[in-house]
Amino acid sequence: MIIAEIKLWPGGNSHREKYLGHVYIINDGTGDDTFGNYDVRREVLGNPSMTRLCRIEKFNRALGSDRLLALAFSILNPLPTPDIGVELKCEVCALNKPWAIFNRTTGTAICKDCRECGGAPGFREL
Repeated sequence: MIIAEIKLWPGGNSHREKYLGHVYIINDGTGDDTFGNYDVRREVLGNPSMTRLCRIEKFNRALGSDRLLALAFSILNPLPTPDIGVELKCEVCALNKPWAIFNRTTGTAICKDCRECGGAPGFREL
């Protein structure tokens, strides 16, 4: 199990530390030596309604625990999908164009012209 404590140090002062919550990443034991499957739970101190759960399957263990934690945070706190027609930088052609595919986990977009070249898990197609 990986446990990440979330703390606030106001003004960088550790003596004023405030505990905000935990993220628990629990290996469910159903993976293999290469890929792991995990249940994730985020708890916010004093606010049970903010508890969030997710599942990560087939995570490549070679990427490391920091990437696993980053993925868990991005799934638990996805970015809002921009309005249709908003121009974003395309990950394929690097031009600012109206997006056709948007990944709420990474915040990346692919334009309509490049749609057939791109796409990945987590991308939302119009």
